[in-house]
Amino acid sequence: MDRRLLFIINPKSGRTEIRTYALEALETLQKSGFEVTVFITQKKNDAFEKVVREGESYSRIVCCGGDGTADEVVNGIMTLEKKPEFAVMPTGTTNDYAFNLNIPSNIPAAAKIVGGNTPFQVDIGKFLDKYFTYIAAFGTLTEITYETPQDAKNIFGYLAYILEGAKRISAIKSYQARVEYDEGVIEGSFIFGLFSNSISLGGLRTAYTGTELDDGLLEAVLIKEPTTLLDVQSTINVLLSIEHLDDAKGEFVQAVRSKKFRITTKQPIKWTLDGESGGVHNEVTIENVPKAITVIRGKKKL
Repeated sequence: MDRRLLFIINPKSGRTEIRTYALEALETLQKSGFEVTVFITQKKNDAFEKVVREGESYSRIVCCGGDGTADEVVNGIMTLEKKPEFAVMPTGTTNDYAFNLNIPSNIPAAAKIVGGNTPFQVDIGKFLDKYFTYIAAFGTLTEITYETPQDAKNIFGYLAYILEGAKRISAIKSYQARVEYDEGVIEGSFIFGLFSNSISLGGLRTAYTGTELDDGLLEAVLIKEPTTLLDVQSTINVLLSIEHLDDAKGEFVQAVRSKKFRITTKQPIKWTLDGESGGVHNEVTIENVPKAITVIRGKKKL
């Protein structure tokens, strides 16, 4: 059996442990029986282009970087007819996708897992003609930055922080949108929307109860524009209470699941895909691509 492995390293990702543990990780992968080729990225899209050019000649691709690097590799794999297995060793700042796959942030420990034999087919999201590993989003949070501050509990805690800091209702930017999904339509003026295939979302460690990475569904959370200061406080209270997406209930916060979404907005809005720019659009289709790629994952945490 072909045991060639492409080891893609992004030396500019958020944490620098790879500089200390690169040789140890490489040795671990070689001891796992792989003939390893190392590729170090220099600029954006290097990983994507490398996978498109040469991906089919490898049986496994290991990405050492953050969520953005993983996104590039997955988009490259999706162009290939013969798709290699994919694994991630997290060295970024958020590393949600690695968390979803039960890959530890400790590089030597991660190397042992990604060099192992625990393949698992997972769904991914499709946004127009692009793919994302775990999240597509628009609105208040993405206008500032996707990265959650260290002192914010999670993505929803950060949203609450933004709302709390708004000096007046008019300071909260909103978008008139129509969201069509498998079981209905939601319309309104929204300040934020996310669509994901994830167990971890920007620090929120559990999505819907029972969510799996191969369940054929995407999860969405939509936050409507509060119209009074009392509405703002009510929305903040809901956001701070969310532990599961099942908890995202309230007059201004709604969560749904669907195989496919169609979002239409009156004006073009900015989107983010896995923390990277997804472009500006006023009509998008987001859908689940079932069991699209084979990943290597760690043991589920009890």
